[in-house]
Amino acid sequence: MAWSRLQSASATSSEGGLSGTVAATFGTNLTAGSKIIAAVAVNAATGGVDEVISVKDGAGNSLTELASNSGGAGGGWTELWAMDTPAGDAGTKPTITATLGAVADSYGATILIQEVSGLLAGNTTAMLDGTAGVNHGSSTGPATSGSYSSTASSEYLVAVYGDVGNGVTVTDSSGYSADPNEVNASNNATLLVNYKNSGNTSESASFTLGGTAEWSVLLVAFKLGGPVITSGPLLGLQGLVQAPAVVASVSGWRNAGHSR
Repeated sequence: MAWSRLQSASATSSEGGLSGTVAATFGTNLTAGSKIIAAVAVNAATGGVDEVISVKDGAGNSLTELASNSGGAGGGWTELWAMDTPAGDAGTKPTITATLGAVADSYGATILIQEVSGLLAGNTTAMLDGTAGVNHGSSTGPATSGSYSSTASSEYLVAVYGDVGNGVTVTDSSGYSADPNEVNASNNATLLVNYKNSGNTSESASFTLGGTAEWSVLLVAFKLGGPVITSGPLLGLQGLVQAPAVVASVSGWRNAGHSR
């Protein structure tokens, strides 16, 4: 089954205006069987302390933290969370809220949420193909991902860039599609989400910076769900398995065996 990015939304809380949360709301109803993915960038006061406490929908269902990285000693976190769309969210437009630690309450934060279909069901880190590659720096770039390899082709490969609101314009990674709701050149927290098919190989992502920024990059692929054969070269095999003639033949052998 191929993946499909169905929709996304984003929101930014300004420096000095945070109430301890940052939230975004989907614009169209969610579909049963899809997955909710949330990327969060936080401009925190200190490094080394994970400032995203939880990410939940309005019913209190928790997304799973999959990858995170600090932007360095000056603070800032970039994180990736996900969960299967809960039954109660299907057919609705839920708000996804990231709750932040006390240190981050006085600083900026950005959240970007996606709905993606075709991904492996489950709410543990087993939804990922291995462990995310992470990297960070304080420089003029390029902002590159850490070492990461996918083990299958055509998985949902996601590269996430975040910085602490340096106001620097960032160019998306070449060869990837850019989420239309990503937040660039922010003075609160820049957050870019790029995606493409994995290649069953060593993967990389590289973001070009227009100035100095304190950045982090995450790179990982989401596994695909089970195959549903509707066309293509395997259809003939499917037809053989489902053909009444085969069933009748098997039944005939069984009856013949019983007669002996």
